[in-house]
Amino acid sequence: PLPPPPPVDTSFDAELDSLYSSLADLDLQSELRTLFGHQEFREGQEAALRRILGGLSTLVVIPTGAGKSLLYQFPSLVFAEKLSTHVLTLVIS
Repeated sequence: PLPPPPPVDTSFDAELDSLYSSLADLDLQSELRTLFGHQEFREGQEAALRRILGGLSTLVVIPTGAGKSLLYQFPSLVFAEKLSTHVLTLVIS
């Protein structure tokens, strides 16, 4: 018989839960101005970012030129700032 699998380390999950909780009250408008110099989000962006920053899987279907790139870049910059580390975002298009 095969040996039992090693126990799962859930400490990283707890760190992520704490991070997601801390981002719930993040002023996205202020972050948008600071990080990108934009005054307001385009339609659908803020709602999508709230889901992403809340740790939820998110599917966004918007036309070319409507601001999908911000939905990749914004969370990466926020996570890097909050985690004080480098963040890698993989985009498959």
